Amino acid sequence: MLSEREQGAAAQAFDDDEARTERGRHSLLLAALARGPLPDEASDPEAWREMAAQARRHGVAGLAFARLSEAGKVVGAPAEAAAALRIAHAATAAANLARAHLLRPVLPLVRRCGADPVALKGFRLAWDVYGDPGARTMTDVDLIIAPDRVEACHDAMVECGWQPHRPAQGRLELDNEIVYKTGDPRLVVELHWRLVRIHGPFTPRTDEILASAVGGTAGDLDLRLMCPEQTVIHTAIHPYEDGNVATLRGLCDIDAVVRRAGRGLDWERLASAARAWRGARQTWLALALSRDLLGTPVPSDVLAALVPALHDQEAARRCELAVGLVLGSNGRSQAAPRVSPRAADLADRRAGSGGLRQAASALFPDRATIDRLYPGQGAVGYAQRWRDVVRRHGGDLARLALREPRTLRLQARQKRVEGLMEWLAGG
Repeated sequence: MLSEREQGAAAQAFDDDEARTERGRHSLLLAALARGPLPDEASDPEAWREMAAQARRHGVAGLAFARLSEAGKVVGAPAEAAAALRIAHAATAAANLARAHLLRPVLPLVRRCGADPVALKGFRLAWDVYGDPGARTMTDVDLIIAPDRVEACHDAMVECGWQPHRPAQGRLELDNEIVYKTGDPRLVVELHWRLVRIHGPFTPRTDEILASAVGGTAGDLDLRLMCPEQTVIHTAIHPYEDGNVATLRGLCDIDAVVRRAGRGLDWERLASAARAWRGARQTWLALALSRDLLGTPVPSDVLAALVPALHDQEAARRCELAVGLVLGSNGRSQAAPRVSPRAADLADRRAGSGGLRQAASALFPDRATIDRLYPGQGAVGYAQRWRDVVRRHGGDLARLALREPRTLRLQARQKRVEGLMEWLAGG
């Protein structure tokens, strides 16, 4: 097995290599999203096709088209890639315009119940921040209201034909939202009374969110919006609830909010709220990644204020690890091969006398050993032994066979991923 020093070196090498590789693979997409000059790869039609596929996978195809159109760079893209991005943008715009139209009768319902909803996430961003309904994909409309208005709003929506995924009564202390659907699959409304899950690590207060909301419009609807500072924090902490560190779409949202707010963004208020919500570390990581990948103008002293005890070298390591996670697997942790203690022990103890071959022989004996262990059973006994081993050690031989540098680095890197998630959990 690797020593702790060897594990750290292997994991760091993996972090650096993966981040470097993914940055290279995504260079065209990142340049488009960051409004920067296109790299040399822009002369390669295959690079454009790959970029369009990456943009769809990350949920930013419509945004990439919008950014390239603004810069007049769509004309330089191969027809196939340009068409794929254009279609994604048009489909997103059509869906969001339909959501805005279908949401129009919902707002009077909740307002008659004494609630003044605030728009969250995608619906808040598409028009007010991006200024383009085709630039931000979403699957639902998120609204937040005061907890004491939920039951009245719930009854009103049910009476008007909305189908909830669960009753409101008795759920206020257990949940944070109710999901409503209609006969039209384009509109799903999530009515929140808490911003995050009740058993999660974060502690935002609904009354503060409602009090800090700003006036605005979304899809020609007069609708209050979550303030920019809280929008950045919410975007940073939301992926963590699903076990991710960040998503590229979320980083684009943060970049857009920061640029849109400009000097009006209160960084001191943002840092204070992030600490109060116990999401300072997630906010630090999202802002650091957004600045790194998209050039977001985030002041260095803001990052230092969010996590003052983090040294520069360790901060760089955490960012490089996160870059590989965000770009390589849409923010989801890539699991390392698992080897049972029995197989790992055999591999270690026999490393000096035959190594993997000896360890494999201990798990999968040859025919002579089978004849001794299963006397008189012949081929049937051999097959039974293989069945027993496969059931008991499922895949260990293959994993042991892969215990070469890449697998060892992947296993060591997974420990770093787990360490990063534990660090983020510290608030």
